[in-house]
Amino acid sequence: MRNPVIIKNFWKIVERYRATVIGGVPTALAALLNVPVDADISSARYSISGASLLPRAVAVQYQKMTGTAIHEILGMTETGGLVSIDPASADPVLGSVGIRLPYTKVVVRKLAADGSLGEACAPHEVGVMTVSGPNVTPGYKDQSQNSGALRDGYLDSGDLAYTDEEGRLFIAG
Repeated sequence: MRNPVIIKNFWKIVERYRATVIGGVPTALAALLNVPVDADISSARYSISGASLLPRAVAVQYQKMTGTAIHEILGMTETGGLVSIDPASADPVLGSVGIRLPYTKVVVRKLAADGSLGEACAPHEVGVMTVSGPNVTPGYKDQSQNSGALRDGYLDSGDLAYTDEEGRLFIAG
């Protein structure tokens, strides 16, 4: 961790500022598992995590230790921030990065042998995540990087993903 003093005193910081939301990348949340909760963190309503996949074991242990549910998020620089979020108003589904934001369209597409993107995948079928919406970049300044990145008005994230029947998004690789 960059600053072990922060990790060591994290729960006291939550108590002092009466934080209602605790956020962190999975490695930071995992580091907190080694720090006993030595403060009143009852102000915390939930936690959020993003930037990489949250290991299930970390999520389960963290939730048990803090009493807060972890809601996962997905964001990309090319989308101006968030793509999807596991809503705080519902129980989180571990492993899901939530549902797409309003005005953002997320389509998981089949990948052909030649690398082209095909039709939308069925629920639970792994494909390539593509994103469209007013928040998505129109392209990169270096035009040579646009080849393959934007296809049919969608940003090809390069991430393998799938959705469930309720539209929740899961990153598969």
